Formats: sequence, structure tokens, C-alpha cells
Amino acid sequence: MYPFYVLDLPEDATDAQVEARYQALVRRSPPDRDPARFTLLRRAYEALRTARGRVEARLFYLDEKGTALTEDFPTWASGTPRRRLSPAELASLLKAGR
Repeated sequence: MYPFYVLDLPEDATDAQVEARYQALVRRSPPDRDPARFTLLRRAYEALRTARGRVEARLFYLDEKGTALTEDFPTWASGTPRRRLSPAELASLLKAGR
């Protein structure tokens, strides 16, 4: 599952936003009450906890329906459509380590 959907984060989320969202969701679904959901949250957090991981997630992960990402991004929880980064923009982010 696409980790940005799991944590309900926009693709341009910062390290602090990822950490805060993960902690809030874990408080709602601790591992002793819902181990399956906790495992899903933990995997999404591990994928998104670094800037490079977020770039790689945008490149390689599948969306919530299990299909490959297309040029049209879905509308996020905020209701605002997100623009897909161009290959040149992604390459510059990878070089910069963001």
C-alpha cells in the first residue's frame, strides 16, 4: 500500500510531519490492540522517515488500489490535487538527498 495514504500525508511532508503523524496514529492503534494496523503503520513510517525514502516512495510504491502510479495523482485528504514531480525534479531531489 502507498505509504503516504497509510499515514494520510501529502507527498511534500517533512521529517517532523511524518514523525508527528506516525506517533498520533500509533497512539490510536497501539500494537497490543491492533497488531495488523500497527504493522502497516510501522512499514509506512519506515518507508517515509527519511527524505530519500519519501522520494523513493513517490517513484516506486503502489497506490492504495494496488496499481502502479500514473501521471494523475489522486486527491489527498485535504482535497487538493497534488502535481506529480517530473523526472528532472525527482533526479534533483535524489542528488540533493531531500
